[in-house]
Amino acid sequence: MKDLLITTAINEKVKKGQRIYLLSNWCNTLEMKELLKYNKVETLPYHWKSKEKFNKDYYYLNDLYELNLKILSNLLGKYNKTSKDKNYWRIIIGPWLRQFSDIAFDRYSQIMTVKNKKNLYTNIFECNPDDLISDNFKDFYIESKKDLWNHHLIGIIWKDLGLNYKNITQRKINFKKEISSFQQIIKNIINKIVFRIQKNNKYIFHSTNISFQKLLKINFKLKQFPFKTYELNEYTFSNQIFSNLRKEIKKLLCNRNEFEVILSKLIAIYLPRIYLEDFQNNKSHILKILPQNPKKIFTTHAYLKDDLFKIWVAEKKIFNNAKYHIIQHGGCVRTCKLDQEEDHFINSSDGFISWGWNLKNRFIINSLPSLQLQNQKIRNSRDGDIVIIMASYPRYFYIHYSVPISDDYLDYLKNIEYIFKKIFILNRQKVKLRFAKEDSGWEAEKRLSQKIKYIKKDKNNLSLMETLKKSKLAFCTANSTVFLETLSWNFPTLVFIDLRFYEIRDDVFQDFMKLNKVGICFFNIESALEHLSNINNDIDRWWYDNDLQLARKEFINKFANNSYQYLDKWLQFIKKI
Repeated sequence: MKDLLITTAINEKVKKGQRIYLLSNWCNTLEMKELLKYNKVETLPYHWKSKEKFNKDYYYLNDLYELNLKILSNLLGKYNKTSKDKNYWRIIIGPWLRQFSDIAFDRYSQIMTVKNKKNLYTNIFECNPDDLISDNFKDFYIESKKDLWNHHLIGIIWKDLGLNYKNITQRKINFKKEISSFQQIIKNIINKIVFRIQKNNKYIFHSTNISFQKLLKINFKLKQFPFKTYELNEYTFSNQIFSNLRKEIKKLLCNRNEFEVILSKLIAIYLPRIYLEDFQNNKSHILKILPQNPKKIFTTHAYLKDDLFKIWVAEKKIFNNAKYHIIQHGGCVRTCKLDQEEDHFINSSDGFISWGWNLKNRFIINSLPSLQLQNQKIRNSRDGDIVIIMASYPRYFYIHYSVPISDDYLDYLKNIEYIFKKIFILNRQKVKLRFAKEDSGWEAEKRLSQKIKYIKKDKNNLSLMETLKKSKLAFCTANSTVFLETLSWNFPTLVFIDLRFYEIRDDVFQDFMKLNKVGICFFNIESALEHLSNINNDIDRWWYDNDLQLARKEFINKFANNSYQYLDKWLQFIKKI
C-alpha cells in the first residue's frame, strides 16, 4: 500500500492502517488531528525553519521579482497601450507579483522536502486552470489563505514535478462576489459624493487610518473640503480570457531553473483579470471618478488591495507628475530584519512617511508624527488584570517579513500557554488573554483552551484602549503595533520578543536593548517573568521611574511619535514637497 501525502487541511478519505504524511503543519488543524488519530502520521519539517535560509531566499526572490516585473511591465504596457515604465506597473501589480511569487516558492520548496519519497502519492482535485483566475488583488489575498486555493496551487506544482498523484472529484474555487452590505453601500455613496466635491482638490488623502477630526483640521488649513474616503470596490469585469497572451507571459518570464519555469506557468495562470483582460475598462472608469489633477496623494492602506486606486495613482504619478506618499500604518516596519512591504513602500512612492524614524542615504523617507496613534495617556487599574496581548498569523505563509511563519505559530502558542500559567499563579489568577480579532486559521483559542482549563479571555468587542483602562499591565508578545500604542499611551507594558521568530534589524537592536535595561523589553521568557515577579506588587513605582520614562520617550519619539504638534509639522511638510 502506497503512503498518502495530505497537502492541505481539506479532509480526505484515508485507508485503515495507511501511513500518512502531512506536507506541513499547515495541515494540522484540530479537525485533521481527530480524523487521523488512528493512523500513523508524520508531519514533514518546514523548509523555512532555518531563518538563515529564510533570509537568503528573500534576496533571491527579490531579484527574481525585479526581473519579472520588468518583463511584465513591458508586456502589459504594450498590450494595454499605456506606460511600460517599471515604476508605473510596480504600483499596480507589484504587491501581487511579489506576494504570489513568494507563496509559490514556499509551496514548491515544501514539496521538495518530500520529492524523493518514491512510495508516495497525493490526491489532486481536477480543475480547469481558467477557474483559478481571480478578479483582483483582494480576491487573491483572501483566497490565498484558504485550503482549497492552496490545494490547487500545490497540485499544479506537484504535477509539473512529475510526482505520483490521483485525480479526484473536481472542486472549484468560489471567488465570492462581494455582496454590498448596507454599510458598504453607504461607503460607496460617500465616496461618490466626496470625489465629486473634491474634484479639484490638490491634496488627496484616501483610505487612511487618520481620524476624521485630524483630517478635518488638515484639510481646513489646506483650504479644501474635508473628506474621508473608503476602499474603492466598484469594478467592471468580463468573462473573457486572453489565453494567447497568457501563454506569451509564460514564455517570456525568467526560466533559469526548475522553480522559475514553474513560476512562469503559474503567473500566466493566476494573473488577476484586473491587470490584463479588464485593465482598460477599469482604468477608464476610475479616471472619470477620481480627481483629475492632484498634486499630492496620501494613503496608509490602499497601496495593497485597492487596485482601482493603484491604477489611478500610477496614471497621475507617471503622466501628471503627482507626488505619491505612503504613510506608515503598522509597528514592525523598520524594526523587522526583513520586511517585503517596506521595500515596496520605498520603491513605489515619492515619499514614505514614518512614525519618527529615518534611514541613512534614503531621502525618500520622511519622519513625521503619526496621525494614527492617539494623543492620549492611559492610567492603569491597580486592581485590574494583567492582559496578555496576542498576535495572529495565517497557517499558510503569505508574505516575507520577520514574524512567526507557518508552524512557527504553534511554538508561539506554547509561549503563550507557559506565560499564562506562570502569571496565573503569580498574580492570584488575575490574568486574561486578548486574542486577535482574526484567528487566521490556527484556532488559537481552541488550542489554548485544551491546554488551559481556567482560561480567561478579554472581550473582543472592547477596543484596546477600553481593555487597558481595566487592566494593571499589558504583556505584549509580538513585535507589532500594539506595544508601540501602549508605550505611546504611557501604559505599563512588558514586551517579550522571541528572537526565533521576530528577528530584529541590526541597526535598531540597540534601541530595544535600551528598553531591556529599564525592564520593558525582554528576549528571554524566564527573564521577563522574573522581572514581572519583582515589580508585580508595585508596578507604578517601576513604571514611573525617571530612567524608564526617559528610555520610553526616546523609543516612541523614534518609532511611535504621536506629538501634539502634529498639525504644524504635517502642514509644513505637505506645502514643502
